[in-house]
Amino acid sequence: MAVGGGGKLKVGIVGATGAVGEEIVKVLGNRQFPVSELHLYASARSAGKSVATPFGSVTIEEFELGKARGLDVIFLAVGGDFSLEYAHKLSEGDGPVVIDNSSAFRMDPNVPLVVPEINQKTAKGKKLIANPNCTTAIGLMALFPLHVAYGIKKVIMSTYQAASGAGAEGAWGWEGGGMGLCVCVCVCLCAFLFVVVVVGGAARAREREVCDWVLSARLLFVPFCSKSFVVKISREWFSVGVGGHKLEFAED
Repeated sequence: MAVGGGGKLKVGIVGATGAVGEEIVKVLGNRQFPVSELHLYASARSAGKSVATPFGSVTIEEFELGKARGLDVIFLAVGGDFSLEYAHKLSEGDGPVVIDNSSAFRMDPNVPLVVPEINQKTAKGKKLIANPNCTTAIGLMALFPLHVAYGIKKVIMSTYQAASGAGAEGAWGWEGGGMGLCVCVCVCLCAFLFVVVVVGGAARAREREVCDWVLSARLLFVPFCSKSFVVKISREWFSVGVGGHKLEFAED
C-alpha cells in the first residue's frame, strides 16, 4: 500500500531487541502510529520469544527477505553491513519503504538523508531513506531555525558520547564493570593525540588526520570522552560530521 495514504501499515523492525529497535517500538506506540501488523526481527537466538509491545504481544522472528518485502515500512536498526546487503533488496520494486538507522547510506548522494522536521520533502517518492546520527539530528533541530533566520556559515560542535551509543550491550557492559579499561583506552588515545599534534612537526596538517582516526574508533564505551565535528551550512546543502555527511533540504 502507499505510505501516507491514510490506512494502517504493516511495519517491521530489524534489530528489534537492541536499544534502538526497542526505542522505535516505544516511539511508534507513543505517537499512535497506524500499525496493522508489527513484525520484530532479531537473531536466531531471540526468534520465537514473545515480547509485550504497545500493539500487543509480538513473537520475534528471524529475518527472511521474502517475507519482509511484503511489509509497508521497515526500520533497519542494525549495523551498516546488514543495511548494505539488504536495504536495496528490500526496497526495490514493490518492496517496502526502508528507513536505515546505520551510517551505510549517509554519504550516498542517491539516498536522502532526512531529519523530518527540516527536509522531509526530500524523502517524497523515495523507497530508501537514511537518517543522521543522534548528535547531528538533535543539533540540527536547533541550528536550522537559526540558519533560516540569520544564515549560518560554520558551526563547531563538541559532544560527550554516552555508553548507550554502542547499543544495549554498550550500556550493559559499562554497568558490568568495564569502566577501568575504558578510562585507560580514553587516556591513551587522548595522550596519543596530544603527542602527535603538539610534538609533531606539521601540527596543523596532522591534527585533522589524527582527529579523524580517533573519531573513527568511536570510543564506544567511554561515556565522557568528547567528539567534535564541523557543520558547514549554505542555502543549498548541509555538510555534517567528519567526512561531511550530506543533508539536503528543500526550501518552501
